[in-house]
Amino acid sequence: MAEIVQTNEYSEVKKEVMPEEFPTDEPVLIPNTSSTESAEASQVEATKTFFRNATKSTVALFRRNQLLLTTLGWILLALLGSRILFSTLDVIDDIPLVTPTLKLIGLGTVGWFVWRYLIRANNRRELAQMLDGAKLELLGNRAEATLNHRGSEVGGVYNIPTDSTSVELVADPLSTLPVLTTDTEAVKLYEERLVVDKERVKTGEVALSKHVEVETARAAVLIEKERVVIERNPVGDTTAVTPGTDAFIADEAIKMEVYEEVPDIRKEAFVREEVNLRKEAIQEIVNAQETLRREELSIDMQGHPIVEEQ
Repeated sequence: MAEIVQTNEYSEVKKEVMPEEFPTDEPVLIPNTSSTESAEASQVEATKTFFRNATKSTVALFRRNQLLLTTLGWILLALLGSRILFSTLDVIDDIPLVTPTLKLIGLGTVGWFVWRYLIRANNRRELAQMLDGAKLELLGNRAEATLNHRGSEVGGVYNIPTDSTSVELVADPLSTLPVLTTDTEAVKLYEERLVVDKERVKTGEVALSKHVEVETARAAVLIEKERVVIERNPVGDTTAVTPGTDAFIADEAIKMEVYEEVPDIRKEAFVREEVNLRKEAIQEIVNAQETLRREELSIDMQGHPIVEEQ
């Protein structure tokens, strides 16, 4: 029988062998595989724990400095966009005829803006209304962000916290000694408020066009015509005609031209009327109704504590 002696790291095995294989007085060392696997598993677990903690720390750092990191990101993005824009403009500036074309486009845009919004009074009012709408849109978004930061969203309406009410436990309300506050807990009461905003939407459009209608027109014209009247008058003279006069002359004739008026009818186009299309802004009050919620304080006391509400 061979005698086996185990240690923590290696197992010493004494085995009787033949002289040509191993000496009988030297122990054979066999590695302990279970200890090695445990050490490798502990290293893998430590690596996983390190990466898990690093991920959590990174996420927590980003959440704590979300506004700062977001601002820095937008700044870097703006700088990168400006760099790309300037490089693109430099490349475009080297192309022939691009710079004059862009100048003409800019002048045309400025002229169109002046003609569209600055010449007429109603256009200026429309521009003012558009600017007021954009201002209210910006202020509305900022108020919404403020409400989202301070309260919670329920049903599309943001809760706004009001002044908290603290309840202090007083040992003896009838005592004239000063009250010492040993513990204070605050409860926030929320209420819903109406946030009024308005948005400019398209409700329709009006188009004016022309079409041709045909009708039959009649006109009465007074015209004049000439007619020939032949009159025969008897001559009572009995005197003979002297030879060599106009008597018995062949091909003797008299001519008279006859005229008449012919109506000359033609068509000419005239401006009948001029139609202008313009817009007028009218204001009206729209009443809105909504159900609001509000939290009220309920005091539930167990036992016989002394409570004073201030």
